[in-house]
Amino acid sequence: MKKEIDFLMILSIGIVLTFVEAVQTLLSIFYKGIFINRKETLLKKTNKELRLMLKGHKRINNLKKIELVDLLLTAT
Repeated sequence: MKKEIDFLMILSIGIVLTFVEAVQTLLSIFYKGIFINRKETLLKKTNKELRLMLKGHKRINNLKKIELVDLLLTAT
C-alpha cells in the first residue's frame, strides 16, 4: 500500500510541475513572443549594432537610425 501512495505522490508532483511550467511558457509569449513590435525593438539598439546587422550593405555609414531600422525591416 505504501508503494502505491508514494507512486501517486511522485506522479502528482510531476504533473503539477509540468502544468506550472506550461503556464509559465504560455504567459511568456506576451513578453518575448508574437506581440512584440520589431521596429520598437530595433529602435532600442545603437547605430553601431544596427550597422553590424546590416553588414554587407553599401552606403550605410551616413544613414540615420530610423533609416537603418527601415532598411533592416525591408531586408528581412
